[in-house]
Amino acid sequence: MKLFEKFCEKIGRNLKVVDIGGTYYHWKSSAELLESIELTLVNIEKETDELPDKVKFIQADARSLEFMNDKQFDVAYSNSVIEHFSDFEEQMKVASNIRRIANHYFVQTPNYYFPVEPHFLFPFFQMLPEGMKKTLVKNFSLGWYEKQADENSAAELVKSIRLLKRKEMIELFPDAEIHEEKFFGMNKSFIAYH
Repeated sequence: MKLFEKFCEKIGRNLKVVDIGGTYYHWKSSAELLESIELTLVNIEKETDELPDKVKFIQADARSLEFMNDKQFDVAYSNSVIEHFSDFEEQMKVASNIRRIANHYFVQTPNYYFPVEPHFLFPFFQMLPEGMKKTLVKNFSLGWYEKQADENSAAELVKSIRLLKRKEMIELFPDAEIHEEKFFGMNKSFIAYH
């Protein structure tokens, strides 16, 4: 959030910010930033927190934002969301919407090549064959997820996360600069910003 605050400072004051896939919980610790922006949360899941006056919520899918106008917002923000779309084509739809609805954007996602997969908290999980991933999630609770009850739920969970490589982030956001977040010298995640 500190990087995002600095990013916003360079753009201006009283910004209209849209958070694609975010929740109010994510913003609660950034009270000073919240005071200086008008925030719209867009999420497929209903917001459960009570929202202050300057925060709006729209229940919508990030792939289908046709109802939003071009450049309706000053900044589109998205934190660890785009990897939750199952294939590159779906991720392209999300990226296209982010670039269309705002003048600027700030999109963070984990790096495919980081040794520990951040959702399952399992070393190199993202690089395992799909069958092995399904076997693991059917037999163990991994990371943020409980053990899956059957083959269908295991397959659905495994397909629900597709981590991105740097070259893919460049393809999704061709007009962006790419910032690499480091952890012990390794690229933990990428931020595409414009």
